[in-house]
Amino acid sequence: MNMEKVKILVVDDDPEISLLIKIILQKENKDFDIITANDGSYALEKVISEKPDLVLLDVDMPEINGLEVLDRIKDNPATKRIPVIMVTAKSNARDFEEAMEKKADWYIVKPFKQDHLLEKIKYLLEKKSQ
Repeated sequence: MNMEKVKILVVDDDPEISLLIKIILQKENKDFDIITANDGSYALEKVISEKPDLVLLDVDMPEINGLEVLDRIKDNPATKRIPVIMVTAKSNARDFEEAMEKKADWYIVKPFKQDHLLEKIKYLLEKKSQ
């Protein structure tokens, strides 16, 4: 992976979870540039304006939920190559299947293990840069 800043968009309607993820990521890698959004429509704006290298996306959000955001990211030719990891409290098989049908790159259930999250982020960033 090259050493320029890696831009990660964290989308969660709970500011404490966004902050926690931001702290975890910045502690792991000072070159991570973390952007946050607290709802689906703002997330979609940020995906277009910021062109993040990866998106961490909650499912349950006001206005536009995470699955709809995922759908729009993956349907847009300009953003469809951005890896999206769903980070959600929704743990049933149907939610997982729906996220995978909409082309999520990974699915992590809250509360998540920090190492697991970081491992998947590194994996997807490396895969994207190949």
